[in-house]
Amino acid sequence: MNAIESASRELIEQILRKEITSEQELNAAKKAASVRYKLSSILSNSRILAAAKDEEKPAVLELLQLKPIRTLSGVAVVAAMTSPAPCPHGLCLPCPGGPSSK
Repeated sequence: MNAIESASRELIEQILRKEITSEQELNAAKKAASVRYKLSSILSNSRILAAAKDEEKPAVLELLQLKPIRTLSGVAVVAAMTSPAPCPHGLCLPCPGGPSSK
């Protein structure tokens, strides 16, 4: 087992023992492990997750996942509902006809 895998396993064990419960604690532990194992860079979340066993991944993923999951397309649909009012400048695409149209 190399230094990266050892550091990753140590962090996973700390997460499973609930010694690390927040993003701030995780970042501090990652820095400490990187210094302790003399790594050239700080461990990434994906590297730590790759070292986790299949049964550990659900518990570890909850803390390592920093960004919320996006929609499949990456685009969130937003609808703007306005009250029906006549357009001050006549007929336009967003409000075709105003309150008198059906």
